Amino acid sequence: MPCRIVDGDAWARSRKIKDGVEEKYRKDYVLWLTLAEANGTFECDLEQIHADLYAFQLPATKMKHVRKMFEQFLRAGVLVTWQDRGKTWGYFPGSEKAGRLVSKEHLKRYKDLPPFYPGLVRDTSGSPPAWLGVGLVKEGSRSGAEQPTPPSSHSVVDQKEQELTVKLKDFVKKCVPIWQEYFGEGAVLRLPSFCKQDVEFMTETYKEEDLLAAFRLYAKDRFDHGHHDPFAVGKFMSKVADYMLKVKPANVSTALDDQNAAAAERYARENAIDLPTNDTVKLEPLAGGIEDFLDKE
Repeated sequence: MPCRIVDGDAWARSRKIKDGVEEKYRKDYVLWLTLAEANGTFECDLEQIHADLYAFQLPATKMKHVRKMFEQFLRAGVLVTWQDRGKTWGYFPGSEKAGRLVSKEHLKRYKDLPPFYPGLVRDTSGSPPAWLGVGLVKEGSRSGAEQPTPPSSHSVVDQKEQELTVKLKDFVKKCVPIWQEYFGEGAVLRLPSFCKQDVEFMTETYKEEDLLAAFRLYAKDRFDHGHHDPFAVGKFMSKVADYMLKVKPANVSTALDDQNAAAAERYARENAIDLPTNDTVKLEPLAGGIEDFLDKE
């Protein structure tokens, strides 16, 4: 695992983390910082993150907890993701500040680095930003030298914002008929202006039909409790991981989690349950008892 410098003072005083992340997950942000490679990027594979950070030292932390951390870090704006090379990559905004990553010259020593965060504009030669790692020498050691100013990334950010807004509008439009099934034809849903990161998380993690099925469950819960809120989609996004578990209970893959798969098989034998014959053991047909069983392993 990479070695990274953690700015403890910045973490301790981060308003974004305090306001946007549950207290029980705030310390995990520091742990996640160690995932970043020398250019600040890491592969955002939640199962791999669980295996690297929690499976050995912190086995009480389950995949459902990692999903919630990921969702909350995104929503708080302390983590951004994008697609490249067929994978999802992550970057912690602010990592480019002086002293947190290696210098540009030192960066040349690294081979096979993951892609640079698109928000850090690179020059036409393909080199990392000229200002990346600036400030790693003591003040005054470069007399008279001006520190390069980070280039503006507004164009990249604006384009991303527009793409996410289109996705958000499309999702809200498809949620309206579901909402009206419970609250009548006149019921409306308004566009939540603060959940664009949630849209990115949802569209890259879940299938649309599953998301709509999850929203249907959420709409029913709101109706049963008498809550008619035109900004329901935004509130649903903050709870999407919980409702997705109701729609598609988590799978236990023998390829990715042999220990849990073996536990599932033992549970099935002890409870006379027929498991699927392929290499994926699904929790859904196990009548709800398997998750408690796995927690005891």
